[in-house]
Amino acid sequence: MNNWVLSAGKTSELKALIESLNDDQRKLVLFKFISGCQEKYQYEILEEVFSYLEILLVEGDDSLVDDEPRIKELIHIGMYEYFLSLNYISEALNIVMNEQSLKTEVFLQATNCVLEAYSCAESSEAFLEREISFLIELLSADKT
Repeated sequence: MNNWVLSAGKTSELKALIESLNDDQRKLVLFKFISGCQEKYQYEILEEVFSYLEILLVEGDDSLVDDEPRIKELIHIGMYEYFLSLNYISEALNIVMNEQSLKTEVFLQATNCVLEAYSCAESSEAFLEREISFLIELLSADKT
């Protein structure tokens, strides 16, 4: 796997923005960043996962906690499907679901998974600057 974050030349800026957020804000930003890829490529197997995380992270409703084993199972299936970009997105979702404290390096690891998913369908010239800019926008905006 390439280190797309490093290739983008924005590592210091990203680290500073990530470190300015608390764990809940980081998870929400990362979820929104991953969701951008889902919106573009529509991984059918992950639709239920995104719906669950939307309710949990965006709406703050944890009433679906009983569904968590099923959600983790779907992510696990996605990590080992035949479709590489699905594997990378599932890996990023696995980080969101399983990391209690989303440290900067782990956040960047998940970010790199998302960027790797884009690289399966687009050239780096087509996606890297666009997606890093989108991530910076999310990190800058979500300080509430």
